[in-house]
Amino acid sequence: MNTARVYKDSNGVERTLCQMVKYEPEWAAKRIQAGEEAINSLQQLKSEITIFMNTVATNQGEHLQQNVDNFIERMQQLSAG
Repeated sequence: MNTARVYKDSNGVERTLCQMVKYEPEWAAKRIQAGEEAINSLQQLKSEITIFMNTVATNQGEHLQQNVDNFIERMQQLSAG
């Protein structure tokens, strides 16, 4: 863990990550939740890519364009949040 990075608290005081957790617990909670959401989005993306690649690998000819379109739509939904 990189503890050398400097953050600024709500008063503009420079603090380490450990200090931010101690003095700004709401900030820390929001950062943790944002990180968890990012991890979940990446897991969903990995799953969607795996499904798409398996579809392409099986070469389902007439359904391939629809699968590509569905994949693109799903990726847009995931990136929108």
